[in-house]
Amino acid sequence: MSNQGGSPSEEKKDDDMDWGNNSSDDGADGGWGDGSDGQDDWGDEDDWGGDQDTHTSAQIWKLKGKQMNYKLLDGLSLVEVMNTEVRKVSQTLDLEEHQARALLQMYEWNKDVTVNKFFQAPTKALASSGVVMKQKVKPKTAGELECSYCLDDVPAKDCDALICGHQICKACWQDYLNTSTNTQDCVQLTCPHQCSAVVPPFKFKQYLKTDRFARYERFCAKNFVEHSKLMMWCPAPKCNIAAQFYDGAINDEVKCSCGFIFCGKCNTEGHNPSPCDVAEMWRIKASSESENIQWILARTKKCPKCSSHIEKNQGCNHMTCVHCKYEFCWLCKGDWSSHGSATGGYYKCNIYEKQKRTGSSSISKEEAKADAARNALEKYTFYLTRYDNHLKALRFAEQTLKSTEARMDVLTAKYKWKPN
Repeated sequence: MSNQGGSPSEEKKDDDMDWGNNSSDDGADGGWGDGSDGQDDWGDEDDWGGDQDTHTSAQIWKLKGKQMNYKLLDGLSLVEVMNTEVRKVSQTLDLEEHQARALLQMYEWNKDVTVNKFFQAPTKALASSGVVMKQKVKPKTAGELECSYCLDDVPAKDCDALICGHQICKACWQDYLNTSTNTQDCVQLTCPHQCSAVVPPFKFKQYLKTDRFARYERFCAKNFVEHSKLMMWCPAPKCNIAAQFYDGAINDEVKCSCGFIFCGKCNTEGHNPSPCDVAEMWRIKASSESENIQWILARTKKCPKCSSHIEKNQGCNHMTCVHCKYEFCWLCKGDWSSHGSATGGYYKCNIYEKQKRTGSSSISKEEAKADAARNALEKYTFYLTRYDNHLKALRFAEQTLKSTEARMDVLTAKYKWKPN
């Protein structure tokens, strides 16, 4: 009678705890960029606008009994806040809004740095931001010219240029701008002549359809939030809400309108009252392959011949490795041919008992390692179970609170009670 020892299956932990929105050149992280089919995951177009006016302005969200120092902003509200910042800088520096916007994007939307850089060296600041103040070449206004983009001869009246004066045909402008909105690079798109002049927002609005221009505005809003020290995205999948903090203070816990609670300091799932560093250690442990290794060390032994990990879950001590077909004793790991009724039969091993009494180093080290791994695994499982139970209890308490408040509202209206 023998047990076929097999390699244990290693159940991988789900390590998708990092739901943050990392910045990338193609806007693909965090569910905000392009998929392989060219479609974005920014939510419904109605959430962002164009000519839609389905959202009110930014609302201040409060938890019951506690005033929160943050505001939750949807797509339209983000664009409003961004444009407000642009107007303030535009008025301060006496620049056009698209020029102020280019400056802010260059200096990562830091208003103080932008203003200081401009006053220290206005010409240098504008040039480094791609703001061109005068023509580099004189555009042609009559006759025909060769479009440098498509190389066709087109009438001059059907061509367009930025302030730099480099002309391409209007059809190519539309294609150039439309293609650029496939990625977040459109935020700081420059002249198609490889000139440093930044394409202003009104040029996008002039040539793009409503949905593509709304996409461009979304990329600008994403850039605005990612570079702001007092703003961050909700890390929940497919959520397009950002939190804006006031008074320079960032909350330990933010409750998004989508229902997800996250930490405003490390931008991960809420972990109050645990500090961010301790929560990060727990996330690493909960998602690490090290726990699979601990399980393997605690529950398996190596084949003496090929070193494959083998789990014994029932039966006698006669083991046969499925890889090399070596037959051995589970307890002493000796060749099974040397075992029989004289060594204790199938369920006992006198050789193993003798090795334990004499303190065989190989047996002692392996068993000590397995015992340590088993203890660590049991400790981890103990706390993981309680952690999971606490989360379930928290969700149940929230549901109970909502149903109780709804019931109280009904009774208050029915019996005309006055709340305390």
